[in-house]
Amino acid sequence: MKKALIIVLAIAALFALASCKTVKNGEDTAVLTLKSNPTTGCSWMVKVADENVAVVESIEYQPDENPAGMVGVGGVDHIKFKAVGAGSTTASLDYGHAWNPEEVYEKKTAQITVDSNLHITVELKED
Repeated sequence: MKKALIIVLAIAALFALASCKTVKNGEDTAVLTLKSNPTTGCSWMVKVADENVAVVESIEYQPDENPAGMVGVGGVDHIKFKAVGAGSTTASLDYGHAWNPEEVYEKKTAQITVDSNLHITVELKED
């Protein structure tokens, strides 16, 4: 019964997820914002292919506004990338349970470009 509930919650989270493209350019950091619902046990797992170009500086969760006492409400993750060196790379973003990396509910790819002034651009590629 518990496993079925987890599966139902995970499927509901998939339908609730919608990608947001929030990218700040012209600075040494860029923030990509993606829908998330950690109450399902899921989170975004981010891997940058070339960490000589950029790294993940932080991932901060911001819950959506909700009535007092309401549980299971989603929100967004703000994924902050920091420029390290000039170049281009990609980041893979997998949404699922960290303890079970084979079971991924959503996959995304971001193109990261850093110029010689360490200004970073992050573009979410639609899969």
